[in-house]
Amino acid sequence: MAIDRQTKRATDLVRKQANENQMEPQSVSPSALSMVRRIVVWNLTIISFTSIILAITAAQNGEYTGAGVCLLAAVAAPAMLGRIILRP
Repeated sequence: MAIDRQTKRATDLVRKQANENQMEPQSVSPSALSMVRRIVVWNLTIISFTSIILAITAAQNGEYTGAGVCLLAAVAAPAMLGRIILRP
């Protein structure tokens, strides 16, 4: 019973602090957004090529589960890349 009261009191305190500390939304400049997109594009490209190389290496060593995970990353990276490029 005492634990429930303490938990409720702590939860109420956290909610109160969260309501008091809400930040105002800030706008992002187009140049900063463009820079972030370029960084993401390069990182996903590197992840894609590295995943393919790691999948080949894992398959040669007989670790087919690891190869499957690497191929999954190699497929997911271009999918995320397409989502980023096609988003306005």
